[in-house]
Amino acid sequence: MPAQNRGALRVLHVDDRRLSGDGHRLLERADLEIRVHRRGEVRRQVDTVAHLTAGAAEALRWCKREGLTVVLVTNTLWRGDDEVREDWRRFGLADVIDGVASSHNVGWRKPHRAMFDRALELADARPDEAFMVGDRMRADVWGARQVGIRGILRRTPGLKPQTPVDVAPDAVVDSLAELPAVVSPWLDGG
Repeated sequence: MPAQNRGALRVLHVDDRRLSGDGHRLLERADLEIRVHRRGEVRRQVDTVAHLTAGAAEALRWCKREGLTVVLVTNTLWRGDDEVREDWRRFGLADVIDGVASSHNVGWRKPHRAMFDRALELADARPDEAFMVGDRMRADVWGARQVGIRGILRRTPGLKPQTPVDVAPDAVVDSLAELPAVVSPWLDGG
């Protein structure tokens, strides 16, 4: 393993001797991100390299109107909780984000349970009171379900085929605009 990967793992508090196949794939990606970072190309603000998913702002605002606590759970290698929160401020959505659990700060990447445990801690919620929305079956849905959190898969056109997992999502949406219809029954005790 390249020394730079071991350095990145030390920063993330990861013991490379305990990595699975997914962990080694993460290392390959980390190596690419480290090389890009060293050329100064990674530390861009999210609003210069990304856009909001259609319906995201409306879905987040709906969650706040319903009195829900919103915690972002995100895999980031170089950007911590504060930087992610700042990105959402630039999107004009800081008022609807109550917490951030970034892999940079937690020290693990989704689907590791530490990411979801941190989100529950920030939300002051039990797993049966929470739900996770994401577009990755393994990282988002499987990870959430492993700790007892409901998982909602947002289908994303053009996403490469996903590795099958041993759980099914609690719900599937094609648009975040569908979130209120899916979640409202759960809020009513369903």
